[in-house]
Amino acid sequence: MPPPPRKPNPNPQQRKNNFGILSPVSEKISGYFLLVVGLAVISLASYNIYQVFTKKTSPFELFTLQGVSLDIAQYMPVDPLRPPSTTRPAELFPASDLNFISNLTSHYLLMSFFIGVGAKVSSLGISLLRPIEVKIDKSRVVEVIRATEPKSASAPGSSSKS
Repeated sequence: MPPPPRKPNPNPQQRKNNFGILSPVSEKISGYFLLVVGLAVISLASYNIYQVFTKKTSPFELFTLQGVSLDIAQYMPVDPLRPPSTTRPAELFPASDLNFISNLTSHYLLMSFFIGVGAKVSSLGISLLRPIEVKIDKSRVVEVIRATEPKSASAPGSSSKS
């Protein structure tokens, strides 16, 4: 029993050609989709960076570092007549500031990466939207065809010595 005949695609614009490549209409749809997705990624990442820099939201908490402190008593000369002091180490850079700057920098770099990805995706969409135009000079085509044609072959066994 032979298999049932295949039903033709009701929408001829959406059918694939012989090479398995989508038709130009679906390329346009894919191009617009990629363009919109890329622009959305760029705008969301830019808006997030703006929100962080205006302190409406906080950056991602990736770092929890200790502050930079220095014990000044270690660098003072030792005086045998004076008892050693028990001073706290001087904090040169507070932990909160160090963590905030580190988190802000990492957040900015991550959002910059997303902006770059969005730019690449939208660029791909734009390249799908642009028509590909190939201009061919007919005289040049004829020259190339004549240059690639084999020369007239002589009969086998005969030599043409002049």
